[in-house]
Amino acid sequence: RYMKKFTGDATTPEGKAAMNRFERQNKAVFFDGGAGADIETLRTEPEPADFDVFWAKQYARLDRVPIKDDKIEIKCTNPKARLFAVRVDCAGLRPVTGYLSIPKAADAGATFPARLETHGYSGDRCTHGTPSWARDNEIVLNINAHGLKLVEFGATEADTRALRWEVRPHAREWQGWSYAFDPDQNADPEIAYFNGMVLRVKRALQFLKTVKGWNGKDLIAAGGSQGGLQTIWAAGCGEGVTRAESGITWCCDMYTNGKLRKDPELKLAADGWYIPWTEALGYY
Repeated sequence: RYMKKFTGDATTPEGKAAMNRFERQNKAVFFDGGAGADIETLRTEPEPADFDVFWAKQYARLDRVPIKDDKIEIKCTNPKARLFAVRVDCAGLRPVTGYLSIPKAADAGATFPARLETHGYSGDRCTHGTPSWARDNEIVLNINAHGLKLVEFGATEADTRALRWEVRPHAREWQGWSYAFDPDQNADPEIAYFNGMVLRVKRALQFLKTVKGWNGKDLIAAGGSQGGLQTIWAAGCGEGVTRAESGITWCCDMYTNGKLRKDPELKLAADGWYIPWTEALGYY
């Protein structure tokens, strides 16, 4: 445990006052980081041979769906911004849904960076609370992972319960898990739960670039955990993301977690929360 030390000049009245303020502070030094040993020996799984062909096919599905959106303006407590509930058509089973904020200065011709915000894993709660505040220095689209129906578009508790049931895996041995964990579903990369999620991320970026007030150059993606995973997808899906802010990224190494850790001879540290490996997950 390391403690901060006062290094100022306490012989002057100002320095003595600064020292007194310092003594009243928490002097513990906090460090959050990591270290690796023999990291050159880490094993990786090559991407599938038809990786690019597969995603070209998926993106072609998206290209066949025009970028059509519905917006409902909602109350915003920041007088310098406007806030909307948004639904955007997408390939797959569900649309992109979330909340869009736009600085009011965009109405007068000002332009701003655009930011996509994505959500972490929340089990099968399938909720997206209505915000009341928005930033006035960026255009921000905050999307949920499922394309769930928002209350502004008439969603009821019955809709939420139905979606919760829909996203759960139904393989008997996986009844205790939520979405994205079912090995039977993940055996086919076109029906894996992540498939629709990737397409919604790409469509969300495409939509953001159509919003009046975007400066045409700064396109940011940000999220943590599952949102960090979606941020990596956003950076790699070909929509010109200029900055990706991915924190505590989930599924960084599904191959090690889902397959190699099962081999006791490798003596890898245990990790109790991972998606069971299938070859189809190599596309994600």
